[in-house]
Amino acid sequence: MVLGLILASQAFAVVLDPPIPSSRDAQSKHQDAAADHHYDPQDTQRGTRATPIVVEIHQPEHQRPIATQTEKEGEWYASPDWWVAGFTGALFFATVGLWVFTGMLWNTTKKAVRDGELAVAAATTAAKAAVKQADVAEQTAEKQLRAYLCLSPASMIVVKPGEELTCSISITNQGATPASNGIVVFGFSVCRPLGDNDYYVPIENVIISKSPIILAANSQPYPLVLKDGTPLSGLNFMRIQSGDNIIVIAGVVRYKDIFGIERYTCFNYSYNWDQMLKVDDMIVKDGFVGAQGPATFSMCGNDMD
Repeated sequence: MVLGLILASQAFAVVLDPPIPSSRDAQSKHQDAAADHHYDPQDTQRGTRATPIVVEIHQPEHQRPIATQTEKEGEWYASPDWWVAGFTGALFFATVGLWVFTGMLWNTTKKAVRDGELAVAAATTAAKAAVKQADVAEQTAEKQLRAYLCLSPASMIVVKPGEELTCSISITNQGATPASNGIVVFGFSVCRPLGDNDYYVPIENVIISKSPIILAANSQPYPLVLKDGTPLSGLNFMRIQSGDNIIVIAGVVRYKDIFGIERYTCFNYSYNWDQMLKVDDMIVKDGFVGAQGPATFSMCGNDMD
């Protein structure tokens, strides 16, 4: 019974105080009222779904029609894709052209470098040939104009016990220019004969001449007298006379030619007793010894530069 009273009181309160309509319901009611207020029987014939409104636009003949165009119907330059494609193509052709130009430039540079190397090689070869030719010409001039001192044995003049050995050598200048500042370094040796004629003079027997030698070009034979500094002992004299020993004279003549170059001519001869006797016979018969007397040339020591 109490529950029935409570439900009855709530229903009565709803009837006395109805709910406030929302703003959306109010706006809908207002639009409906306005539509009812402006209602015109003629409007039912136009503007409805059955009778749509048609709008016609009239323009002059010389004006382009104002109408919406699709993307396909627009101008080509209005599309950014065409510009991108154009610039890409231009860049491609420019790159290809740059490659072609670079290749041509590389080939031209390579050919120029190769030609330059060949030219440098040819110039170097020509320069070397010119230098070599100049050297050959200089050497030829030196060989043709230099002095040449030639030596040959003449005779043994003095071979006596207790006296110095004295030898005469014939010297001539067969060159086209004079020889100057000539010095003779020589020495004597008394030794047993050797079958190979390979003789030498001990260093302690070497003597250096003090008088300089000067010979004109194409000179006549000039006798160069060389003396030993030690008297010959009686024992060595007997051995020479018996043929057990021989006398060796060896040395070198050093001089300068017209070009200031030092030259040399070496000599190395040996005399036995029989050869010395032949020299005496020549002197008795002819009164002198010729340009070359009887002597034996040693195997070494008879050369010149």
